[in-house]
Amino acid sequence: MIKPLFLCFSLSAIALPRAWGEEPVRLQVVGDPPASSIGEPSLLGDAREASKAGQWREARRKIKKFIKDNETSAEAWTLLGHTYLATGADKKGLKRFNKALKFDPHFAPAYVGRGEYYEKKGRRDEAANEFRAATLSDPTSLEAREALARITEKPPLVISGDSDDRERPTGPTAPTLE
Repeated sequence: MIKPLFLCFSLSAIALPRAWGEEPVRLQVVGDPPASSIGEPSLLGDAREASKAGQWREARRKIKKFIKDNETSAEAWTLLGHTYLATGADKKGLKRFNKALKFDPHFAPAYVGRGEYYEKKGRRDEAANEFRAATLSDPTSLEAREALARITEKPPLVISGDSDDRERPTGPTAPTLE
């Protein structure tokens, strides 16, 4: 007779039964948020809303307050990095993305943030590498896949000397009759 395997998920652990009728083994999930962050999602949510509204100082203030009690939150460090990147403090943003990856080396949004930094600096190859890392960390990340597609597209060919200086398609051309 085949015995079913039950998986129970919670915020802090995964329980796996070893055998039928025995107590489940609790495995701690790496990267769990500290207990204090569970009661403070509104602070980070408010910071996210302030960022969407372009209220960068307010967003930073809330994120920094959140980080005081949740120093290892890769999500908070990444959001802070985006606020710096959006206001032109690019190096500060990159440092925050790196800090996020220090706490969670598989946090795809931090790789996306680093990719955006490199893209902004015109370093397309490095940006593509960061977006690839993000898709490897989280293959379901639409943001990472779209960024990778955007950065790896070749720019359209512009033929110099055209009278109207319009961009021309780069695809195959139809044969011409001479």
